[in-house]
Amino acid sequence: ISAPPGTFASSVAVFGTLFKETKSPTGVNAPVQRHTGTMAILTSDPEIRRLLGRTRSVAVVGMSPRPARHSHDVAQWVGANTDWKVWFVNPNASEILGRPCYPSLAAVPEPPDMVNVFRNRHELAQVAVDTISARAQSLWFQLDLVDHDAAVRASAAGLDVVQDMCLKVELERLTDRLSA
Repeated sequence: ISAPPGTFASSVAVFGTLFKETKSPTGVNAPVQRHTGTMAILTSDPEIRRLLGRTRSVAVVGMSPRPARHSHDVAQWVGANTDWKVWFVNPNASEILGRPCYPSLAAVPEPPDMVNVFRNRHELAQVAVDTISARAQSLWFQLDLVDHDAAVRASAAGLDVVQDMCLKVELERLTDRLSA
């Protein structure tokens, strides 16, 4: 594959079997995620179920103090319905839901197993870098959040990555680890 450095196509060339071009139902070439060794971009139910089963903590990046926002709802639900440690990350808040809110992933007290992201698409690349630096094990981009370059970078660093899925929906759908 010949592509400019730093593009998704160049990442495909560099990481080889991570992605392969296939025809989508509409006839357009589309990347299909695969994994090699410790690099994984997860798409299947069994892969995501395993990730959720080994997760014990999550940092919610982009946690909003506003109850109408999805981050607020999802983080509150995860905290109430799982036994996970849940940390909130928002540089503009010191406390949300009566709990401390950290200004960055670097400020979270210990490396989270998962980083769940509620940020604008243009911020995902930096969140991936911060997640790698925070020594998290996985990176989860919420619904409508996809950045293939950021996903490849995180998976190449050894993180499992999920894109364009809601953590709450997948926990409800795929696990029996919900607290009573």
